[in-house]
Amino acid sequence: MFSGYRLVVTTEKMSDLKYTGVKADRQALLLQRYHQFINGLSDVTKEPVKVFDPLPQRALDELDLIRKVSATLQDKKNEEMQRIAQAGKEAAESAKQAAAEKDAAEKAATDEAVKEY
Repeated sequence: MFSGYRLVVTTEKMSDLKYTGVKADRQALLLQRYHQFINGLSDVTKEPVKVFDPLPQRALDELDLIRKVSATLQDKKNEEMQRIAQAGKEAAESAKQAAAEKDAAEKAATDEAVKEY
């Protein structure tokens, strides 16, 4: 079940994916926790069993930083999309106004031609 995980080994020219096995005692501990977790699913009064160890503080800090950067990038994307939408609306309005002015000019020219006839 938990037989291996990938480890990327980077060299100067290329990276190789190698599988590093989980030690037998670690696998036994994880399987024991997993079975405790499965057995405790039907009993809502029990505290859920955590199969994996909690992440170290450094990893939690890195995840927090990633979340903050992602939120900032999403805000910038939303602002840019709003600017693009506003520019599209303004372009559509100016095109509509230009078409109305052209129609008015053509109508005026037609009316002038009819008066002269």
